[in-house]
Amino acid sequence: MSSSVLGSKTRARERPVPGWVIRMVDIIDKVNETVGNVVSFAVLFIMLIQVMDVVLRYVFRSPTIWAWDVNGQLFTATAILAGGYALQHRTHVSMDILYSRVHPRVQRVFDAISVPLVLMAFAIVIWKGGEMGWTAWSTGARGRSYFSPILWPVRSTLFVGGVLIFLQAISNYTRTFLGLERETAGGLVSVVAEAQADVREVEA
Repeated sequence: MSSSVLGSKTRARERPVPGWVIRMVDIIDKVNETVGNVVSFAVLFIMLIQVMDVVLRYVFRSPTIWAWDVNGQLFTATAILAGGYALQHRTHVSMDILYSRVHPRVQRVFDAISVPLVLMAFAIVIWKGGEMGWTAWSTGARGRSYFSPILWPVRSTLFVGGVLIFLQAISNYTRTFLGLERETAGGLVSVVAEAQADVREVEA
């Protein structure tokens, strides 16, 4: 009975999907989900540092020399490293006036055109980000402020964030092309997850 439920869901996708493909996209999604959740706490630290610096500056007349630089680096790292998480949850700004009105098959054509462009763009980001991070590390580059922080950690996040977005783009488009998710009123839902939940219900 359980196999028939899973089989019906699989046939609904009109094509068999190799298990390694499902595992690959699940791993990519879990990595970006974890990274996004972790770096979200940086926002809290940014706020705390900013409040502390304002109090020290205007109440105690003793501002820090490092708060501006640290917050700038934290904000940059958060924005870059959370890119894959944002792409996973489809929260980037998109122009869907035409896209949302056409047939799913036409949408796949649009996706097929945009995929190489997205991957090419982020391949360049990965290349230049790695180059910037390596140069900053090998030369010991530091900021020009009085605090003069080291720059290789924040510059290296461009490489890491580029890799995360590149992989998440592959995961998203793989799910779209192979029918591993469907649109609902509440958003995109994994067809595989639904099938597995149905199997658990039947077995219970």
